[in-house]
Amino acid sequence: MHDYILGLILAVAAWTDLKDRVVPNWLTLPAMGLGLVLGIYYQGWAGLGGAGLGLLTGGLIFLLPFFLGAMGGGDVKLLAAVGALGGPFFVLKTALYACLLGGVLALGIMLISSRSPRGLKRLGDSFKLVLSPVKAKAETPNSSLPPIPFAACVAGGAVWARFFDLLPGLLGR
Repeated sequence: MHDYILGLILAVAAWTDLKDRVVPNWLTLPAMGLGLVLGIYYQGWAGLGGAGLGLLTGGLIFLLPFFLGAMGGGDVKLLAAVGALGGPFFVLKTALYACLLGGVLALGIMLISSRSPRGLKRLGDSFKLVLSPVKAKAETPNSSLPPIPFAACVAGGAVWARFFDLLPGLLGR
């Protein structure tokens, strides 16, 4: 049952992020609570512990990028909800795969935008930012990529983690 609920939440989050560039609180906050309640319902206090640990793990993973301005708060809360519904190991895998998908998406955007002279400068500035984040950010404040709808990457990462997992032994099942 968790998979269906999680799938619906991720589909709505991806859709709203693609459409409006926002992952709404009315979706993520109840999803976190629902994950905790379902944890208790299906597994008692141990389930609450697993859901709570998943929520904390998911919420903490992207906290640093959020504070650095590289990610929105809705993405952080969405990953916390994924953790509450899927548990700590699942959210770690989801985050890893979401980052891989986000990197591929960012690279595609950079390559497409690099066909113009301004895009070539942004591509170079992006590589500077990766190599020396503090110095490059100070030198090139307006050279960032357009926002990436990361909720879609989280949704894809969750599908990848659930159905095409490449790391079953590394992070547990």
